[in-house]
Amino acid sequence: MLKIAGIMSGTSLDGIDVAIIETDRFESSKVEIIDYFQKEYPAEIRERIDKMINNRHLDAGMVLEEVASLNLKLGELYAEAVRTASSKAGLQLSELDLIGCHGQTVFHKPGGSKTVSLQLGSGSVIAERTGVDTITNFRLKDIAAGGEGAPLVPLIDFLLYRSSHSHRFLVNIGGIANYTWLPADCNRRDVRGSDTGPGNMMIDAGVQLLTDGKSNYDKDGAIASQGELDQILYDRLFKHEFFDRAYPRSTGRYDFGRQYTEKMVKEAYARGVKDIDIIRTLTEFTASSLVESFQEELASEEMITLKKSDCLEVIISGGGSHNTTLLELIEKEISERFHNYRTDLISLADKDYSQYDIPAIDADQKEAVAFALLARESIMKRQGNLPSVTGAKNPVITGDLTPGDTADFE
Repeated sequence: MLKIAGIMSGTSLDGIDVAIIETDRFESSKVEIIDYFQKEYPAEIRERIDKMINNRHLDAGMVLEEVASLNLKLGELYAEAVRTASSKAGLQLSELDLIGCHGQTVFHKPGGSKTVSLQLGSGSVIAERTGVDTITNFRLKDIAAGGEGAPLVPLIDFLLYRSSHSHRFLVNIGGIANYTWLPADCNRRDVRGSDTGPGNMMIDAGVQLLTDGKSNYDKDGAIASQGELDQILYDRLFKHEFFDRAYPRSTGRYDFGRQYTEKMVKEAYARGVKDIDIIRTLTEFTASSLVESFQEELASEEMITLKKSDCLEVIISGGGSHNTTLLELIEKEISERFHNYRTDLISLADKDYSQYDIPAIDADQKEAVAFALLARESIMKRQGNLPSVTGAKNPVITGDLTPGDTADFE
């Protein structure tokens, strides 16, 4: 058995997640979470990352220095988080076999073979500070093979969540929302997936703008629950060129970050739209773009096997699974668009898994667990991407290995 630490820090900049798991060396769904640790970024680091990704108050001549500096600093923070998680689990670092770290995305511009993506968090620093073999840069090999380097979690969704009897959409709502489509009794070739647009990203940015930074997000969807849809803003958001791109597609702050959100908010403000209605509309936009992607997926020629008697399960994870209003809107959209089918919305934030025959991995743990398992696939020299999801020309072994053991030069 292997003990692996998976590290995830998402586009919402809410901090670092570390999941320490035990799993076998085989391509199986056997995963036990030994412990899980979550830590917010220090305010100074969050501000530095925010400045970089939103091009705020950073002299052009300082950009390269800041990128290099943050790469090292984030490596230190990730290593510290692994040390803390290991101690919390009662483990010595020497008992870990491997670390898998996604890193902090600071730039992602999709474009097929011209995709550009950068994640910070030095694998060399992590390996040196922990002494553990470390896998980083999971996206780049897929990009080299002509893919967009994202999403990568669908492979792990296939390994952990495929069902012999239920059709499933696995949904992660982080800064960006994405899905994995797993038809019942599927094989790798049947798996589909894509980013669907913003998840929490525009909602968070809207709250920050409208509260002058006093709030970073809409807790439980409380603001959105008080507002009403502004149809003009809603329609305007769906005119974004992202929605004209062919599937599979990926996105990020380049498309839906602070600059775009600020532009949309200002337009709405100029028409006298109330704050609560702006947040409501951004929330409905996230829900609608997500469920519309499901509809487009099921309408494709290869997805005509769904029968009205079949069960369609939508399993939601990520920070957005805690937004009660967003979940209610997603459930409403699903019931309206798929009323001919038996549907079941399952939020992993509810932590009630027994009746659904799914792993006991909660909403916040899932992506960190995924990168622990992607590290396992990498070290075992197995495929780490799904070309049907990323658009790559072929399967590849993803990730860069930095050995952690002390070198012996004798």
